[in-house]
Amino acid sequence: THLAPLHSPQAGGGQPRLADRVLVWLLSPVAAEVAAYGDVTISRPALAAQFLQAARRREASAGVDVQEGGWGEGEEADEVRLRWAFGEA
Repeated sequence: THLAPLHSPQAGGGQPRLADRVLVWLLSPVAAEVAAYGDVTISRPALAAQFLQAARRREASAGVDVQEGGWGEGEEADEVRLRWAFGEA
């Protein structure tokens, strides 16, 4: 599924959400390394998934709406979101 740049499927063309911006930022070194060398050797792709899990746990106290943009919950939805963020990176 092709997703428009910097917009999740349900974003409606608006400003990217904070959680999505952070995911793209965390996956940028991974994407650059894969583009340059074809593999991941130094960057840490797991950081993005760890961030998403931590943001969900602390959503209320951190004031971050992890679901903003219509993303679903669960491992499958997170995997789609992380793939989207990697593509954006």
